[in-house]
Amino acid sequence: MKITKSYILVFTYVIIGLTLACENSKKSRQTDKVLVVKNVKLKSVKSTIIKVVSDDSRVLEHTAITDFNIMPNTGDFYSKSIENDTLTFAIDSIYKSHILRYSGIGNYNSYRTKILVSPGDSVLFKIKNSTIEFIGKNAANYNFYNQLDSTDTDWAKIGYKGDIFEYKKRCKANFLKRQQFLKTYVAENNVSDDFETIVGGELQQEYLWNLMGPRSIPFQDGLFYFNNLENLVTTIAKDYSIEKDGLFNLQEYFDHIELQDFNKSEQLNSPYGKNNLISFLRQYFLNSEYTNYSQSKFLEEKKFIQENFISDIETFAIARLLIDYYKNGFGITNQSKKLLEDTIEEYYVKFSKEKSYKEKIDNLISSIENINTVLSDDLLQTKLINIRGDTISLKDVFKKSNHKIKIIDFWASWCIPCIDEIVKTKIIRNKMKLSNDVEWVYFSIDNDVSAWKKKSKKLAEYGLLTNQYLIPNFKASELNYYLKVKTIPRYVIFDKQNLMVAEDSPRPSDSIALKKIIDNINSKE
Repeated sequence: MKITKSYILVFTYVIIGLTLACENSKKSRQTDKVLVVKNVKLKSVKSTIIKVVSDDSRVLEHTAITDFNIMPNTGDFYSKSIENDTLTFAIDSIYKSHILRYSGIGNYNSYRTKILVSPGDSVLFKIKNSTIEFIGKNAANYNFYNQLDSTDTDWAKIGYKGDIFEYKKRCKANFLKRQQFLKTYVAENNVSDDFETIVGGELQQEYLWNLMGPRSIPFQDGLFYFNNLENLVTTIAKDYSIEKDGLFNLQEYFDHIELQDFNKSEQLNSPYGKNNLISFLRQYFLNSEYTNYSQSKFLEEKKFIQENFISDIETFAIARLLIDYYKNGFGITNQSKKLLEDTIEEYYVKFSKEKSYKEKIDNLISSIENINTVLSDDLLQTKLINIRGDTISLKDVFKKSNHKIKIIDFWASWCIPCIDEIVKTKIIRNKMKLSNDVEWVYFSIDNDVSAWKKKSKKLAEYGLLTNQYLIPNFKASELNYYLKVKTIPRYVIFDKQNLMVAEDSPRPSDSIALKKIIDNINSKE
């Protein structure tokens, strides 16, 4: 399907532009693994092949597929090659039928669609005359989302404007339209036996996702709206009047959804299903009095998962528990770090049965190992370029901010989310700098030096001319290999003694979670 709306273009640039291939460094680093489990045999699976044929050479170069195994995963779970007018993706981590997302940027248009694939599938589609068309065997399976996207049921047009009941009503109407389209499509096309179950489940989860995160963030002068994924109760509390409307009934709002509705293996076929499982677990089913991302909350959530979910749902939920808590600063203290390590060891055999899980958890193990470690001398000799064009080492950059907490902000001039964070968190960053002895340091991964300097000067009022550096040839750098920076914005925190405390910290806009990490660092001083 041809996508010309600018909000889709923004989304696609984020997906494509932020996919950074981690290249193996010629140097190797020695680490002691948190745990070593031997003789764990990965499931064998036949490769899934996706071929894109296009007369638009740019779309072949600027394209990506996103999987949602544990977290959204773009670029590091497939191999790809280009020959003449054909781009080929080979994926060896599809163990069951589930949904992938395709994104591409051409010379004149951007493209996005979803694809329901099964192990061993061979998918072929053409991008020609600014349209997507799937052809060949099982084309009916693959064309569904392409055709659905051409209907007038775009979720981004449904904005939350303060009345939660009116918003719910419009969401329900939109869901029913999309559901009816599915029924008609199945009746008129020869689709696989599991097609209606998987796609129908995804449409329902998509509906629930929009209820959980009301679309209250306007874009393009209010023509479209993005989901606001802050705590739903907080969103409702801003506008809802108990005096006028009585107590808010969450069960009614969510159509009386029950835990058993999420406790199905099919939940893992759906990108929205996986995200909803975690959101509903934390905000709906588990009424906790504990602080978010605390040790008590971790143990409570782990126990709830173990007692309520079937095996494969449990494995997924525990993996997300580990990754989400780590990303929110859990593991800084020795006690919380040990909890992460012990839980990984408890579930490692289960994680290791699927390649996608194992790779994520192995990366997490590496990140946990790096907590409270110093960078090697080789890494500290990484050469950077300052805004004046002078070359300086990472070691000298650290010296300039000696005895201060350092937050490294990896960004680029073309990265819209990076710039959005920089602009909207000016007050937060300045407050942390003054109150918490925090120094913000900006590392650009731009290839275009002039674009980097131009954007830095344009953002001068937001502090971008101070502590501003470019990392030449970042993709091939030892620093990238060590930190595994695959998406930006990315934030890395070092304490006052230059120990790396958080390899992938919360964004400044998530100020509560970020400040918690900073407070933990200061409390150890």
